[in-house]
Amino acid sequence: MSRRPGDHFTFAELRATDAPDAVKSALTLLCWHVLDPLRRGLGRSVRVTSGWRPPTRNAASGGAQTSQHLTGEAADVVVEGMTARELARAVMQHAETWDQLIWYPDEGGPGWVHVSYESDPKRTQRRQVLRASAKLASGARSYRVETP
Repeated sequence: MSRRPGDHFTFAELRATDAPDAVKSALTLLCWHVLDPLRRGLGRSVRVTSGWRPPTRNAASGGAQTSQHLTGEAADVVVEGMTARELARAVMQHAETWDQLIWYPDEGGPGWVHVSYESDPKRTQRRQVLRASAKLASGARSYRVETP
């Protein structure tokens, strides 16, 4: 397994230094098809705020039991000076393809974008784009199809 999953990202940035090889392979595909093209297209740093999540970390963060973070197929990212809407547009413009893109608008900050890449070659990239609602009192969110 390569020491780096992509040209601009490390396994440490993706929280995966101790991840199984299958997770590292999935993260490498995510970098090749989504994160590296985004970084090159923007010409500036893309910061990963959440990469691979083993089950205990995923549960602690309130992640879904079917989260693609569990398999290394997803990352949450921010770019300094960009809103979630702007960053989602940039992903759509620069990424080769993606499975799911969810933009989380401002909640007292610039927001962030969740992006995933389906690593199973038998499955199709959905290119699904969703907008997350603000957190409800219960902590839950709703999602709706909305292009940024």
